[in-house]
Amino acid sequence: MLLIAAGLAGLILAAALAVALETAKRDPAFCATCHLPDGTTLHAEKGRLFRERPQRNLAALHRAKQADFSCAGCHEGRTSGQRLAIRWEEVKNTAAYLLGAYKEPERMQAGMMPDDTCESCHQSLHAEHGTFHGISAHRPKIKFPCIDCHPAHSPGDPAYHFMDIERMKKTCVHCHPNIPGTFQFFKMTLAAPGIAQ
Repeated sequence: MLLIAAGLAGLILAAALAVALETAKRDPAFCATCHLPDGTTLHAEKGRLFRERPQRNLAALHRAKQADFSCAGCHEGRTSGQRLAIRWEEVKNTAAYLLGAYKEPERMQAGMMPDDTCESCHQSLHAEHGTFHGISAHRPKIKFPCIDCHPAHSPGDPAYHFMDIERMKKTCVHCHPNIPGTFQFFKMTLAAPGIAQ
């Protein structure tokens, strides 16, 4: 009987901790509470840009448009499989942090920002004829994640949807290795890597 009571208490405690963690993740400040081995705060720059006005990245733009928008708005997943994958990444990252082996990520893993998250709000993109997303060859599913061209946390120009042009060019050449140096995108001249303008 004592074992059953202890087991029940453990389950209740685990459930309470899980609920508390999920609630805490709704506060953007929670995602920047850990300190890295060099003493800097985890995600310090991301947090600064998230709060900065005028907005200089996609995450900040989303927050400006929706007051209660938080990190979890993009990093929670839409399906149970995505949520499970994200929770697994969180467990691995927490373990690495506790072991002193964690560092500020240089690039977001696609699994932490599934395309379904973007598409849940931006369903009309494929209907925009004459744009990248409206080109029939790019449908129904583009072969690379949205964040390859639209990094959420990197500073960028809102006139160009905060796209990282250098990363975008590297993504385009996967399918289009012979992009001419005069290729136009948003009236910007882009050169594929290795092609002189």
